[in-house]
Amino acid sequence: MGWRMRCEVHLAAAFEGELRVDDPDGIVVEARFVPPHECDEHLLTCAPWVREPLSAWLHERWEPHLARGFAYEVNGTTRDSMRVVRSAAT
Repeated sequence: MGWRMRCEVHLAAAFEGELRVDDPDGIVVEARFVPPHECDEHLLTCAPWVREPLSAWLHERWEPHLARGFAYEVNGTTRDSMRVVRSAAT
């Protein structure tokens, strides 16, 4: 499908105000504040490249200087036909 994705994540130490989704690409379809112990349930329908890294961090909470890489091979030409395999991170 011609995808190449790199993601950089930042941890907010505090927040205030209302949560508002303003995503011009339309990738974000839902956002909410969820207690950490309920996140796995909400991640079940996410793509593996979203679910697995986020779930791993929620369970293990590694420090930023110990950053981990996650890599996936995605095959197929549509979302319905795609096959996703986790591969060695580079």
